[in-house]
Amino acid sequence: MPHCDYKKVLRWRYCVLFILLAPILTLLLFSPPVHADGGFPIIGVLHAGQRPEGIAVDTRTHMV
Repeated sequence: MPHCDYKKVLRWRYCVLFILLAPILTLLLFSPPVHADGGFPIIGVLHAGQRPEGIAVDTRTHMV
């Protein structure tokens, strides 16, 4: 009988793990890429002052 209880507990843990990881995986897999005016991908946002500004990097020269 303890063998059945172990399987139930293990199955419950996998269900909880899936429920916790599903939203994170969805955001990582289906997030649209964002690009600046010059076509550079935005890698972050600077929240200094009144207006946030995007930080983009040129993929050829690696300049910010």
